[in-house]
Amino acid sequence: MGRIVVDIADAVAAVTISAPPMNALDSAMRAELAERLLGLERDGSVRAILLRGDGPKAFCAGFDIHEITSSLGSPERTLAQFERDAVLFDRLAHCPKPTLAVVEGVALGGGLELAVCCDFILAGERARFGLPEIKLGAIPAAGGTLRVTRHIGSARARQLILLGDPIDASTALAWGLIACVLPQEHLVQHSFDFARRLAAAPARAMQYAKRAITAAQEVSEQAALSMAREDAARLSASTDLAEGVRSFLERRSPVFSDSIDDEH
Repeated sequence: MGRIVVDIADAVAAVTISAPPMNALDSAMRAELAERLLGLERDGSVRAILLRGDGPKAFCAGFDIHEITSSLGSPERTLAQFERDAVLFDRLAHCPKPTLAVVEGVALGGGLELAVCCDFILAGERARFGLPEIKLGAIPAAGGTLRVTRHIGSARARQLILLGDPIDASTALAWGLIACVLPQEHLVQHSFDFARRLAAAPARAMQYAKRAITAAQEVSEQAALSMAREDAARLSASTDLAEGVRSFLERRSPVFSDSIDDEH
């Protein structure tokens, strides 16, 4: 049985999916990951979340196929499980803190659906990405049809979903699915440096910026712009904005201290 391992250092929570070699997620692990993410969201010492797999072969190869067979023939049981799983994927996608997926090896099926819930995906040169469900007679059901399409557009999403063939890291980068490709030997160090940079940023401004970007995709132009203006106005009373302006005038690096806004 796999487990979810959390290590916190320098305001970064490193969350490891540990079920090597392929790090497939069974339902218990998915539920545990959802609970861990909720705890990290509430933990004031955590300012950024890094998600990775255990070992070089896989970030996550999807859901445990042996477990899936137990619900075959029962749409009711399957739908109930999908709805439980939605708690995990929605929680990660709407996390108010910055999130980063680090992909070594493969991110397939539910693994890719999990990665695209993060703000950034950093990948090693040997990484591969795919939604192979169609080859089993299924479709992505953990948000991939929506979130992958928003990342790369409908034409390329059709290629991933309808053909089911994986793409390599350079293709994923060209398509806009991931943020960058790094040499394998530098992936871990660069990823943690990146996460620490996110953790050092103003938490509340980061939260509001994420909200504004999401709103730009999900609501009308007028509603998205109104939300951004209101949030920007709230920030005018923040300690961090005062510190940012003061540090700029004093020609020094800012030290931000505000936490996320629990009411928004």
